[in-house]
Amino acid sequence: MCAATGGMIGYVLEQETGNILGYDVPVTTILTRIVVSVHDPEFIDPSKFVGPVLDKAGVDKLAAAHGWQFKRDGTTWRRVVPSPFPERILWHRPIRWLLEQNAVVICNGGGGIPVVAQPDGSMKGVEAVIDKDRASGLLATHIPADLLVLATDVDGVYADFGTAQLRRLPTLYSAEIDEAGFAAGSMGPKIAAARAFADATGTPAVTAALDQAALPHLHRSYLLRDVLKPAQDGASAQPAFAQLARGIHRHCQASLRRGTGELAGLGQGLTPAGDDFLCGLMLALNVAHPAPSILCQTITAQALRATTTLLGAFLRAAAAGHAMPQWHRLLAEGASPSAQGVADILRYGHSSGGDSLAGFLWGARNL
Repeated sequence: MCAATGGMIGYVLEQETGNILGYDVPVTTILTRIVVSVHDPEFIDPSKFVGPVLDKAGVDKLAAAHGWQFKRDGTTWRRVVPSPFPERILWHRPIRWLLEQNAVVICNGGGGIPVVAQPDGSMKGVEAVIDKDRASGLLATHIPADLLVLATDVDGVYADFGTAQLRRLPTLYSAEIDEAGFAAGSMGPKIAAARAFADATGTPAVTAALDQAALPHLHRSYLLRDVLKPAQDGASAQPAFAQLARGIHRHCQASLRRGTGELAGLGQGLTPAGDDFLCGLMLALNVAHPAPSILCQTITAQALRATTTLLGAFLRAAAAGHAMPQWHRLLAEGASPSAQGVADILRYGHSSGGDSLAGFLWGARNL
């Protein structure tokens, strides 16, 4: 069943993707086998609903004819099949090889094809349906992917769903997540898969509608990746960040100078990554800090000792609160920036957009 579903969906996606991208871009579908445990409790007490709703007479007839299991789904009955936990993807390396050749790879269709290991080392297919989110998270961890997008039909993750306290959670850190607070039949598996991926790889996962999630997160900024990575206390691994935080919170110029000194000139090219980060940080200070001038002056004076002439001009502008039009448009959107607004920032330069966004996000988080 899963093999047929994966092949059928793969064909449709491959055909339409090829029509959109043109046939100079290689697009391929791979049927993906995933190892599950024969001892998984789902094989004893299956929970995954499949197929149409039935009355009791229909259930009795199909159970007698095929040996299928059924459970109540509300006031009606539906067939249930095992949904075992995915343990390992067989031959994930060919998927990586194709990606390295810039191919668009369609895989894990239908949640992958569940197989169990036999005593002689061979694999045998089993009738089951693996949760698609967990399978996607496992594959993304194996590749490893730069970003895991778990698309859904809402614009993000919400807490207290179905209550008057409903609120959107734009950012979640691994240690903050209470998986029990999300419904097992809807957002729960996505949260679990996103958390497992982020914990294993240190890179972000996004759960949202495609028009919200389709940001160019495959940026080239290692600073942005460091700022976004999950951490139990939200702190960065970079010692410079700790010095900057101390300087901002305590108005300690010595700490500000030390933190700035570690970042200024860090990176290659005319606009080093560390200086772009400092520009974004000073923009955040100008937006959200009650007294940004002295802080920005201290950062700029220290950074000018180690950076390029071009970045010196950018640093002075950022210290005064000046920014590109893309930043003004993004800031005008308030607390819920659009996907397009963020994309416009990330497209700027080779990594400058991502580096400056890293500084802004870090500053906003630590003010």
